[in-house]
Amino acid sequence: GGTALLDAVGRTIDSIGAKLSGMAEADRPARVIVLIMTDGQENASKEYSRDRIREIASIGVTDFADVEFGATPHEIGNTREALKGLLR
Repeated sequence: GGTALLDAVGRTIDSIGAKLSGMAEADRPARVIVLIMTDGQENASKEYSRDRIREIASIGVTDFADVEFGATPHEIGNTREALKGLLR
């Protein structure tokens, strides 16, 4: 079957953004971390492109630690280290 990974990511970012914008500023979290892991390859998205994902993911972002597309298993260690930095 097909994996519409970019569409899923885009909808998730849009949903989080809508939820946050509906909250009072004092109630919003200081940081939102989204981790996406999949065993599928992007091959079916119709609504979102990689460029559109990068665009909407960067709205309001002041500390963009890592945006990784196409990580392979050996790169997961690097991603893990980046996440540790975010969670400190």
